[in-house]
Amino acid sequence: MRRGRYPIAALGAAVAVAVLFSAPSDARSRCAIPRGATVAVKSRDAVVFYGRLGGMYGCHRSKGRVFLLERWGDFSMHQLAGRYAAYVVTVEDGMQYFHHIAVFDLVRGRESAAVGGFSVSPLVLKRSGSIAWVRNSRVQPENPDERVYEVRTMTNDDGDMLVDRGSEIQPASLALSSDRRSVVWTKAGETRTAPLP
Repeated sequence: MRRGRYPIAALGAAVAVAVLFSAPSDARSRCAIPRGATVAVKSRDAVVFYGRLGGMYGCHRSKGRVFLLERWGDFSMHQLAGRYAAYVVTVEDGMQYFHHIAVFDLVRGRESAAVGGFSVSPLVLKRSGSIAWVRNSRVQPENPDERVYEVRTMTNDDGDMLVDRGSEIQPASLALSSDRRSVVWTKAGETRTAPLP
């Protein structure tokens, strides 16, 4: 997890980098990372990094342009697939913490989907921009010593959907299927699956 907060005085400079920073015209196949930045995750297609003064940025190698993804927060669970970056930001709201899950289109330069949740565990991302994750459920279990989990998906067409719930879900088991058309997880020792367009 990386803390991305930084002084207000540096905000203008960070925003300027996000708007104006672009690769030279003869280097469109790469993303130039500013000096002092820290790479969070990279792939054949794209890169996400933390700026020297804070904030999180992303760039798709086909465009060579850097976009500001988030100005501040505790960033984690970075995923890259094709033109999309997905990540989780932990946000403080008074005495409570919650998670903001976002999908950013690094080609168009805009957030394509976002949803909130509590205690998000694994996060998986498809090249289509669809995601799946496990979170703590608000449903109270019959046994107070147990914890109820939810498997959820979000696509451009269907939005945020609940696909499974229960105390026997194993959060760490969530993954894309081998053909990358579905999401799979384990519940009560059995493999479950749901389509992920």
